[in-house]
Amino acid sequence: MTCYTVGHSFYEGKNTIDLKIASLLAVGAILGGIGGKELFAIVQNRFSNQDTVGAVQAVCLFAVTFATLLYIIRKKHIRTRRISSPPLLAAIGLCLGLMSSFLGIGGGPINLVVLSYFFSMDTKTAALNSLCVILFSQAAYVATMLLTRATPDFEWTILALMISGGICGGIIGRIFNRRLDNHAVEKLFISLLSSPQVKQVAEIIAKKLGRKLHPFDIWYDGFKTRSSINQEELDRMVRAKYPDVAAFQNDLPNILIKLGFPSKKANDICKYIQVDPSVGAGHAWGAEMKSDKSMLRTRFVNGMDYKGYNIGTHEFGHNVEQTISLHDVPNYFLKGVPNTAFTEALAFTFQQKDLELLDYENDNELLDDLNTLDIFWGCYEIMGVSLVDIKVWQWMYQNQDADAATLKDAVMTIAKEVWNQYFASVFGIKDQTILAIYSHMIDAPLYLSAYPIGHIIDFQIGNYLKNKNLSDEVCRMYAMGRLTPKLWMERAVGSQINTTELLASTQNAIAKINEALKLKAKVKK
Repeated sequence: MTCYTVGHSFYEGKNTIDLKIASLLAVGAILGGIGGKELFAIVQNRFSNQDTVGAVQAVCLFAVTFATLLYIIRKKHIRTRRISSPPLLAAIGLCLGLMSSFLGIGGGPINLVVLSYFFSMDTKTAALNSLCVILFSQAAYVATMLLTRATPDFEWTILALMISGGICGGIIGRIFNRRLDNHAVEKLFISLLSSPQVKQVAEIIAKKLGRKLHPFDIWYDGFKTRSSINQEELDRMVRAKYPDVAAFQNDLPNILIKLGFPSKKANDICKYIQVDPSVGAGHAWGAEMKSDKSMLRTRFVNGMDYKGYNIGTHEFGHNVEQTISLHDVPNYFLKGVPNTAFTEALAFTFQQKDLELLDYENDNELLDDLNTLDIFWGCYEIMGVSLVDIKVWQWMYQNQDADAATLKDAVMTIAKEVWNQYFASVFGIKDQTILAIYSHMIDAPLYLSAYPIGHIIDFQIGNYLKNKNLSDEVCRMYAMGRLTPKLWMERAVGSQINTTELLASTQNAIAKINEALKLKAKVKK
């Protein structure tokens, strides 16, 4: 595993190993390893009872482990160093080798702490350098055994299996290492927030509004189909169709049938969904047992109005995912989806079809383009909010003793910083705190990122579903269960989560809508 991981990092050109540090530490570790074996022999000869020898090792190991734990807990408050003196490097390596050999452990956790403290390495860099130290020291140890013919008896089959397992572990570890990159989400968001399309879409919104943009226009929803329809007309349509909870409950299978689901599959899914009336916000609560039902909560005030229906279709999308990913996965322990963004994606897919499901005809040739701009602008707003969310939690980890007042000041400061970097040049005003409005940041930690990622996944799935059967593909995708996000996306649509498709489609939509606005202006003249 060590050979594979270190070798692969050099092969990919992503090597972060400091050969000077690693080699000098390895030299010291080799000498320390020899000294550790001699020290163990002395202790072993000193005590005739082997249990006593084990107790000495256990006490030393506990002390080292406890010190390591204390360092990890207090890491944020400890000022690290950058040792470069060769004699000191060799001495540190000697101590590491001594402890590793005497205690009979690989030294990984101890190496990480030493590399972090003495050389100011982050965890991933320290892990790779630690493996390099282990590789050098163990290679020297194996060479010594071969030269002195002190190799112990072993089974070649077991050795081959251990080597194969180590390499597989290295491969899997690298996959998870990439998956857990804590900057990946930020990079994804920044790629859209910093795109030239932002200002172009903002100009279209300003033209449609006939004025300069204000900060609250981050919530502009004029691209939505419903924005050009009388709200009272929509309320009448919905109340006539769904005068009570039972009417909506009974119509759920018909909604799925309209979306292309076979009648049997539609009824099989809907028998596990229960509508629960609400006077407030909507919610979808998934079942944990196959014999239980998912709960669909949406607004019912004197029947169902359009807002309650719109929320209901969104929550219904969640319920469909929750049912498929519970009942159709290959194993119960794979139930669910990689994370919240993936269930939000299907909920958005359903929600965007709400008027279509009401049989409301719309012959606007720019419908798809308007929908693209709506998704783009919605992502722009919620990505900014999500960046504030991420940065607030990063701040809290660095300031764990902060009180409520200090946290509030930090949130306001971070909100202004994000606004000034990604929004001020678009809206022509600085130091706005509007991005700090969401209570999700404290109530549901790091949940906000699920919304923009969900929109991106929804858009990618939407592109993939063109000329395909929605029912077949949705059932296939969500029956995969809780895979890793990258693997889920690769198997679902054949590509990773990215903003490339949305940005390209947005650019095309901008061109079409600007042309339409020019024609409209000519007609007015």
